[in-house]
Amino acid sequence: METKKIKSPIIKVGIVILALIIVTIGVKGFMSIFPSERAITNEILTHLYDKYGVEFEVIRLQSLGGGDFVLHCFPRGGRREADYVQARLITMRGGERIREIHDNYFGIKIREDLEADVSDAIEDLPLPKKVFFSTHIGFPNIFDGSKTYADLIQWVSEGNSWSLDVTIVISADSFDESEKEAYAEQIFEKIEQDSSVSGVIIRFYPNEVFEKNTRTNYIELTRQYSNVSTVFIRDINRGIHEP
Repeated sequence: METKKIKSPIIKVGIVILALIIVTIGVKGFMSIFPSERAITNEILTHLYDKYGVEFEVIRLQSLGGGDFVLHCFPRGGRREADYVQARLITMRGGERIREIHDNYFGIKIREDLEADVSDAIEDLPLPKKVFFSTHIGFPNIFDGSKTYADLIQWVSEGNSWSLDVTIVISADSFDESEKEAYAEQIFEKIEQDSSVSGVIIRFYPNEVFEKNTRTNYIELTRQYSNVSTVFIRDINRGIHEP
């Protein structure tokens, strides 16, 4: 009887240890298939750092379903609204499992160079104006921290098509509608000749509204002051039209 009393606790302990091992392996296996949000966030942050050599501050991680996620963030030391980055983790394409991360930070990185390029193309037009490059689109992963705006322009010149869209806001207190259209046509022609952008939106505003436009609010003001603006749009492959 004493022997049984001694073995019984040992057996019980052994069973408990074995169960813990099974559970641990099971949890690790589960986590390898369904990583935690913290693991996914770290994976994306590591990718961004390796790609650009820049650390990013997390705003939030958003699940898109199906294993896809978007990390909303901005570069450390940057501005949350003006330098807003979306890094998307994609796990499925065309029915095949993949694991790729795409982001829009390169557009922020080359933004000022592209805007200066457009401003130079139209600098001889005597108009109070502001140029804003739309940075919401992503770029191929070949455009990392080592690449510049000049590399992008070279890539585009080699026949690679990419969406490079700008909005130009203009103070137009003294212009009638025919003058606005004439100026818009001049701007489009100059940009087509001297810039590599693929789409242009021109918005003529009263000066009071023009002065309010900044990098962080120009899209919001588009909706807020649509009733007092005149808008012209050109896709480089089409013609001028007024919505």
